Amino acid sequence: FLATVFDNIPAMIFVKDARELRFVRFNRTGAELLGYAVDDFLGKTDFDFFPEAEARFFTNKDREVLVKGALIDIPEEPIETRSRGKRILHTRKIPIQDAEGQPLYLLGISEDITDQLQVSAEKENLERRLQQAEKLETIGKLAGGVAHDLNNILSGIINYPELLLLQLPPDSPMRKPLADIHESGKRAARVVA
Repeated sequence: FLATVFDNIPAMIFVKDARELRFVRFNRTGAELLGYAVDDFLGKTDFDFFPEAEARFFTNKDREVLVKGALIDIPEEPIETRSRGKRILHTRKIPIQDAEGQPLYLLGISEDITDQLQVSAEKENLERRLQQAEKLETIGKLAGGVAHDLNNILSGIINYPELLLLQLPPDSPMRKPLADIHESGKRAARVVA
């Protein structure tokens, strides 16, 4: 019964001997995650399955657990699998000790959090994009309000010179400055638009 439970827990569970760090138990969930059969692990070490740097990292953490005699939590542990590529695991390792407190075994429990991390990263990306869109919307509203106010101001600069030009005689020295004001107001209105 316990062997069935061990094999079917939806997390990778393994036990290593404390001296040589060889696998003495490995559950089916973990073996499937890594792309091997359970029997492939028994009697072997991390160096038989993983790139050297990865295996060294795992072994160093194992030794740290055994020396400290306490649980170590590794929130994000990258691992190269045989069939699913690189995965990220949340791993907890704890020593199993004899009556005198000497470590006999190392128990490891690893949960594949790759998909959760991807969802979290996508969520953060969407939140950033939403914040950016909200900023742009605010800027757009501000620009629209400023444009409306400027158009109100420009209507006087455009319309009054036009009315004055209709009333001035053709030879008036004021025609040229008023025409310039009128044209400048129209150019400013195009910029606002």
